[in-house]
Amino acid sequence: MTPISKTVLLPKAVDQTWAFLNNSESVGKCLPGCQEVRIIDGTKSYWKVKISVGIVSRIVEVDAIKKSDEEKRQIAFHIRSKSGDLEGDLQVVLLPSNFNATKLDLTFDVRAVGAFSWIINQMIGKQSDKMASQFVDCVNSSL
Repeated sequence: MTPISKTVLLPKAVDQTWAFLNNSESVGKCLPGCQEVRIIDGTKSYWKVKISVGIVSRIVEVDAIKKSDEEKRQIAFHIRSKSGDLEGDLQVVLLPSNFNATKLDLTFDVRAVGAFSWIINQMIGKQSDKMASQFVDCVNSSL
């Protein structure tokens, strides 16, 4: 599947945006369909997400591993379902902008693994842009 990229301008200072996005609980709760977030330790968390693609929906439990670089203002999450049939990456880069705003560059790439992955990836591909937009909207309204 082709990764989805979004660039938006958020009306908050980069420090405030960084604090929100460097929190695994905040990021997990902004995923469309998120039902539960549990922090395991400083880099690992558990997310329970209801994924809906067309008329098909499924509850997915994932482990999310966070890597962040405060100096570069980059945050990345690698997610993998407990069942091993779904994995992906969410990467955010923040850049200060004029007038206490923050430019947010988001890359979102989720893919199915295993049997029937090619069909599932086509379905995910049709919804990825919408899911990325919903994530950005949630971050913007939560700041």
